[in-house]
Amino acid sequence: MKLIDIRREAGLSHVSDSTVMRALHEQGIKAYREEFKFILKDENMAIRKKYCEERKDWSVEKEWENHAFADEMAIEIGGLNGVSLVWRDKSE
Repeated sequence: MKLIDIRREAGLSHVSDSTVMRALHEQGIKAYREEFKFILKDENMAIRKKYCEERKDWSVEKEWENHAFADEMAIEIGGLNGVSLVWRDKSE
């Protein structure tokens, strides 16, 4: 969970972040960077693999200079930019 969610669910919106963090640390719960895992279906993995295999011998100077990849751009409307932290103990 994110710290703001912990505070909201516990009814601690009036308590400072540092107080909540200190209490979590005392319980062995620490902040970790949130990891996003992009999960592909088997069908999409096969399509991507075929695409890559067909282009494995392309050169930057000839073929690749004519391509751009839009799926590598992150766009988020109404969200927060930057690193997100989640709180969990070591066993999670």
